[in-house]
Amino acid sequence: MTASAPSYQLACLFSEIGRLRSRTNPDLDHAEQTVTFLRERIGDDRAARLVELHHADSMPRGISEDLRREALVVRAASQLASDHGSVDTDEKPIRLQSVFNAVSEDEIRDTYPLSKLSIDRETLFPKSAGDHSQTAEFGYEKLWNRLTEEIKQGDSYETLVHLLEKYTWCVPAFPDTPALSLYDHLRTTAAIGVALCRSDLEASDIRAIANETESTNGDGKRSCFTLVKGDLSGIQSFLHRMKNADDAQDNIAKRMRGRSTQLWLLTESLSTLFLEQMELPSTSVIWSGGGQFYAVVPPIETDSETDAVSEQLAEFERGINTELFERFAGELSFVVGRADADGSADSFDGLFERVARDSDRRKLRKGKSIASVYETPIIDEWNDEPRFEPCQICGGDKPHGEDRCHECETQEAIGKELPDSGILRLEFESDPDSRDDDQFQFGRELSDGPVCWQFASTAGTADRVYSVNSTERPGSIDPWGFVSAGTTVPYDGGISRVWSFPEQAQLARSEEAFNHVVKMDIDDLGQTISSAMDHGPARLGAVGRTLSLFFEGYLNELAKECSYVHAVDLCSECEKQLEEMDERTVEHRRECEPDEASYYRLTDEQDVPHEECVERIPPIYIGFSGGDDLFFVGPWDEAVDFGREIRAQLAAYCSETLTISGGFYRMKPKYPIGRAIEHAEERLERAKSFPDGAGEKNAAWLFGETQSWVSDSDPSMLDLIDLGQELETLIADETLSRSFLHTLLELGQDIDSAGVGPEPVPTGVKRTWTVKYALARHVAGEQEDDLTDVIEDGLEDDIVRSLSQITVPISWAALTTR
Repeated sequence: MTASAPSYQLACLFSEIGRLRSRTNPDLDHAEQTVTFLRERIGDDRAARLVELHHADSMPRGISEDLRREALVVRAASQLASDHGSVDTDEKPIRLQSVFNAVSEDEIRDTYPLSKLSIDRETLFPKSAGDHSQTAEFGYEKLWNRLTEEIKQGDSYETLVHLLEKYTWCVPAFPDTPALSLYDHLRTTAAIGVALCRSDLEASDIRAIANETESTNGDGKRSCFTLVKGDLSGIQSFLHRMKNADDAQDNIAKRMRGRSTQLWLLTESLSTLFLEQMELPSTSVIWSGGGQFYAVVPPIETDSETDAVSEQLAEFERGINTELFERFAGELSFVVGRADADGSADSFDGLFERVARDSDRRKLRKGKSIASVYETPIIDEWNDEPRFEPCQICGGDKPHGEDRCHECETQEAIGKELPDSGILRLEFESDPDSRDDDQFQFGRELSDGPVCWQFASTAGTADRVYSVNSTERPGSIDPWGFVSAGTTVPYDGGISRVWSFPEQAQLARSEEAFNHVVKMDIDDLGQTISSAMDHGPARLGAVGRTLSLFFEGYLNELAKECSYVHAVDLCSECEKQLEEMDERTVEHRRECEPDEASYYRLTDEQDVPHEECVERIPPIYIGFSGGDDLFFVGPWDEAVDFGREIRAQLAAYCSETLTISGGFYRMKPKYPIGRAIEHAEERLERAKSFPDGAGEKNAAWLFGETQSWVSDSDPSMLDLIDLGQELETLIADETLSRSFLHTLLELGQDIDSAGVGPEPVPTGVKRTWTVKYALARHVAGEQEDDLTDVIEDGLEDDIVRSLSQITVPISWAALTTR
C-alpha cells in the first residue's frame, strides 16, 4: 500500500523502457535511455545503477554483494520472462504483431496501431500494414513524449504500472519477439524479479538461471519461482441463485447487475488480498479475471512442511474459505494451486497445465482448509422466534422480519450506482463493520483486514482510485489505475433507472415480447494458453490481458453500437431524422399509471445530427463478462444479432485464432432469471460438444438446433439466421404469404422422419421441385415478378440446403411477422 518500491523492483519494471525511446532515433542507445529515464523521471539512482549493470557485458569488480545480486536478479528475471535473445542492435521502429501469433499455426501479419491504450475498436484491433494512419516513427515519438509527460516523480508504484501499460501495451518488447508487448515483458520481469530477490537463492544460483547453466554448488538448477493459481469455484450456481419474486420484479434486473458486479469485485478482492497477505506488489499477479488469478511468488520448498511461503498460502486459502462459507453458505469456494519453474525451457513447457491440474486436484477436497474451524455443525438455538428465514430474492438466510438479506441489499445498491459511475474506489478498511450498502467489502477473516470497493462518479479520496472503462487519469490522483468491466445495461435517464426485463423485451421485433438469455464461452482456451506459455510466462499475462480488454472492456462499446435513441429536446433536423427510423414503443412501469415512450433504432446508415437532442439506450444487458466467457440478456432478436457480432468481432480481434460457442434461451420477461441462465448454460454445453463431442465446437444452439457458426458445406448458423431475415422481409413486403412458413415446417418434419441428412443426393431433385412448388403456391397477390427475382438470387437453393435445420429461419420469420 506504500507509494515507494524497492530499487530492484523499479529496475525490473523499467529495465527495457529505453527501447521505446531508441526506436524514435537509431543513434540513441536503449540502455543509456533507460538509465536516464530512471534517474531523471523516476528519481532512483540505485535503480539506474542496477540497469547499467544489467546491460553491462560483465559485472565490474568492487561492487557490493547486495548490488551484484540485485543486478543479477534484473538480468535473470528479464531472461526468464520471455524467450528473447540477447541482440541489442537493430532497434527499428517495428509494430507489435498480434499476441495470438504464439498460438497460431500460420504467421499473423496484422499489427497494432502505435497509440495509447483506449477501449475502442480503432485502438484495440490489429490491422494490415496499409491501414495504419500514421508512421511507426511518429507513433513511437508520440508515445514516448506522452509517457514522460504524464509520469511524475513521487508517483506510486501502482500508478507507474498503469501508465506503463497505457503507453507500452502496443510496443514490441524485442526485435526477435515481435508478438510480445514491452508491457507484458516488463510486468512479468518485475514479478519474477521480486520472487528471485525474496528467495534464498545465492548469486551463483541466479547467475546460473540467467545463463542456463548449473549452479557452482553442483546442485543443478533450483526453483526460481512458483506459479500460483487462485481459483474461485461455484460461480455459475452463484449467478443462477436468483428468484423473480412478484414484489421484487421492479429491481430484479438491478440486483442481477449488482450480483454479477459483486462477483467481479470478489475476484478483484481475492487477487488484491493475496498480494497484501504475501506482501507482494501488484505486478506479481499477471492475470486476473473470470474468478481466477495467476501470480508469481517466491519458490516454495515442496519437500518442507515449514516453508514460509507454503504456510502463507495455506493461511490465505483458509481465511478466504472461512468468509465465503459464512457469507454464502458454502456456495462459493476457493483453492490455491501451484507449480514450480526452475528457469529451464522444460519447466515452462506445460507449466500452465501443471498448475491447472494441481488446482483441479485441490477442488476435489474443497472445504478441507476450514474443516478444523467448524468441528461441529452450526445449529441455531431453538426458540419461538427464529433468527433467520429464506430470502425471497436469493434463497439465502435473512434476518427474521427483514425484506431481504444484506447481500441482496448490497447488490441492489451497487446495481443502482453502477450505470452513472466512472470511478472505482478501493479502501483498505480497518473496521469490518463500517460500510455502506453500496460498498462491497471482503477479507475480514485475514490478518491484514478487508478491502472495501465503492463505485462513484468522482475520484474523491481513497487508498486507490481506478478509472472504469477509461485509461484517463483524473487530475493528479495517486495511487491511480484503470479497470475494465462489463457495465452496459439499458439505462434511461428519463426514468432514472435501469430497465426491467419486461421493459427491455418490448424492444423486440415481435408482437409478443421475449428476451434471449445468452451464454458464450471461448473454445479450448486452456490449450491456447498452455501453447503460449511454451514461449515464456510473459505470454500468459499477454493472452490474459488481451482477452480481458475484449470481454471486460470492448464488449461495452460493441453493445452501445446497437443503441436506440430517445427524444430529449429535439430540433427540427433531428425530428425529421427520427421520423425515418424504426420506432419501438415501450411501456414503462411507474408507481402510478404506465407511461409509454418511443425509442428509435439506430443503424449504420442512420444517425441523429445532434447528440444533445437525444439519449442513447443500449438494448443489451451485460450480466457477466470476464476471463473468457460471458452472459447477457437482450430482446430476442437484438440478442441474436449481438451474439453473432461478438463471434465476428472476436475473430477479427484474435486474427481467427480463437472460436467461441453460444447457447441462446428464449424466455418470457418474468421467467426466473436464474433458471433462464441455467437453461442457457445447458444449451452452451450442447454447442461446445458439437458435433457429437468430436471437438469441432465453434457452434451455437438457437431455436432448437445446434450448428456451426460458419461452415464450408452445410448451411451454417449464420446462413440459417440470414435466411430467416430474408423470409421476414419477403413476408413483410407481401411477396410471400405467411402460411409459407407452415409449409416449410411440414417439409422439414418430413425430412426428419425420413432420416435424410443435409446432403440429399437421392431425393435432391424431388426436394427442389417441392420447394419450387411451395414458393409458387404461396406468392402473395401479383408479386410473381418479385418472386422470380428472389428465386434467381438463390432463395430456392438456400431453402433446400436448410430444410434439415429449417426451424431456425422459420422461428425467426414467424416471431418477427406475427
